[in-house]
Amino acid sequence: MNFKKKSLVIATTIILGATLVTLSGCSSSNNTVPNKDIVTMKGDSVKVSDLYKELQTFPNISSAVLVQNLTFDKILSKDFAKEADDKALTKQVNTLKSQYGDQFSSMLQQSGLTNENLKAYLRTGMLEHAAIDDDIKKTQYTDANLKKAWESYHPDVRLMLFLKHQKMQQQEL
Repeated sequence: MNFKKKSLVIATTIILGATLVTLSGCSSSNNTVPNKDIVTMKGDSVKVSDLYKELQTFPNISSAVLVQNLTFDKILSKDFAKEADDKALTKQVNTLKSQYGDQFSSMLQQSGLTNENLKAYLRTGMLEHAAIDDDIKKTQYTDANLKKAWESYHPDVRLMLFLKHQKMQQQEL
């Protein structure tokens, strides 16, 4: 994960405390949730209403994790949405159902999930895996990557030689 993503995760966690205070003060007579931003990022944001909806969908998951997941979903969906589309999610759910068989519902219950929110949970994981796989591919030491790195590396090297008569001659390499 690069520095910007790590900084975003740390900032998200710090903001969580403020979010909890905000949510606790959000009750009003008409039960509307304010639409204030919790996390802002380039061209998008996570709002209090988004977190409130996630808290209703995933009541057993901490709000810190939910804010982090919402943030990652918004960031990663821009680049990796095709890796976590409905077809891929359905395939993943079917794989889990065949792996767990009769124990599938108890696995969901132990995980604090339901049939309704399982796809949303899996989507976050699939987006994260797609981003990690993409980052690994970009950093692999392939011939093409090494050639590209070598072409962009142009150090300024100067060599100072001492000649017999204590004169210095400068040569560029």
